[in-house]
Amino acid sequence: MHRLMRGAYWIAFAVCAVAATLPLLVTGILPAADLPEHMAQIALWKHLDHPCQPLGESFELQLATPYLLAYALMRALALVMTVSVTAKLTVWLTIVLLPLALRELLKRTSADPWLSLIGFLLAYGYAFYWGFLNFALAIPIGIYFIALLYDREAPIWKQSIVALVLLSAHALMFVFCAVVALLVAVIRREAKTLVPIVPPAVLLALFIVRLRAADATTEGGITMWKAPHQRLTDLPSLLFANAWEPFGLLLLFGLVVAIAVQRPGITRDLARWVLLAAALLVYTFAPFGAYGSAYFYPRFACAAFAGALFILERPRRSVVLSRALVVAIVLLWLGVLTARFHRFGLEVRDYEALLEQLPPNRRVAQFTVEPFSDHVPGPVYWHFGALYQVRRGGLAAWSFAGYYPQVVRYRPGKEPVVTTKSSPLSGIDWPAILQYDYLLVRGPDPRRWLFRDAPVPISVDRRVGEWSVFATPRARGPQRDCSPLGE
Repeated sequence: MHRLMRGAYWIAFAVCAVAATLPLLVTGILPAADLPEHMAQIALWKHLDHPCQPLGESFELQLATPYLLAYALMRALALVMTVSVTAKLTVWLTIVLLPLALRELLKRTSADPWLSLIGFLLAYGYAFYWGFLNFALAIPIGIYFIALLYDREAPIWKQSIVALVLLSAHALMFVFCAVVALLVAVIRREAKTLVPIVPPAVLLALFIVRLRAADATTEGGITMWKAPHQRLTDLPSLLFANAWEPFGLLLLFGLVVAIAVQRPGITRDLARWVLLAAALLVYTFAPFGAYGSAYFYPRFACAAFAGALFILERPRRSVVLSRALVVAIVLLWLGVLTARFHRFGLEVRDYEALLEQLPPNRRVAQFTVEPFSDHVPGPVYWHFGALYQVRRGGLAAWSFAGYYPQVVRYRPGKEPVVTTKSSPLSGIDWPAILQYDYLLVRGPDPRRWLFRDAPVPISVDRRVGEWSVFATPRARGPQRDCSPLGE
């Protein structure tokens, strides 16, 4: 009987995995704000030695970073496929790994393992829509590491390897899991629990020391606090989106009902409450941004839900109805996402057509005038200008290559200094902006209000749908005749 139910779980898992794949297939570009910048990182890495476009003159490789894992995986896949395909495969991996990690966590309890299928919903949450690819990959690794903490039979070497992999995925998630490990060690009075986190902690300390010596990483300080009661009301949306999600509360209510049907017990093991307590404390009281790292506390909404599942015990009623409800909710929501992503895919076709028309190996700056889509939540178009580098090569303004954790960085002195933000609320740094050939804008014609103070004529070069390209005088200058990267 146990083997039969286990087989039924994997059938349900496979069905949910197929349903979770469909949203990725119905759109050419995913609605994930930072993902184009991550794709640009891999395109630059792949073509640093391009025979025509001298990318290596402006960029260099920095492998000593705790944000390496997702990039290394994408770079390996990019040996045999385009960067666009590798990005989707890596995102798919983050989606499938989360329910698997939750299952490993629930195996350390007597709770129903079918509740791990909720991970398919959580994977399409805050980190996905913001395109936090490194963090999204770190979430299931972190949950698996925490699962190993509660397994007294797990060998230290295995936990140590997972801890090192976690650090290579994302330093922030490693620090969170290290705090969880410390609290568990104190509660259980087991110092050996801390052994696996020592080597990666030393590596992280060395990275921070090197960073402080080379970069101004403490700009901005603590930023953007939000009252705890507002955060709690935001929680249903941030579990399933990165902005207001009108169905968030309904989804959360449905999942609570599906779990409550089982009448599960609640653990009395204080150590098992640590994950939930730590995630809720971070979510409720941590700042929105800190020292150059933004969108801090909302990332841990998913960890809080995982912690809530981890305190559950053996169901006291039949689980058949509960499991049916969980699978039904998962499939229904993934069907909604597939429809939304399909409409988004139709919306972005204009942008893809525009990219194909732009000359390769030029300089492009995107002004974020209208970053919101009509079909998916959040400012998903925020970094779409980076896709010019992916498809055509050249240089895109406000690149992640200027940020300290990235694998591909500007060489010293090669980064274009532009004081204007991509959302130019306080005016435009025209001397810097005029170093670019084209200005990319989504939304209404900005010449009367955004470009009104331009010292030179800014003319419309082409317009496709909601997107416009404006040419600067530099666009008429001679350029090296290079083929596009086509990634």
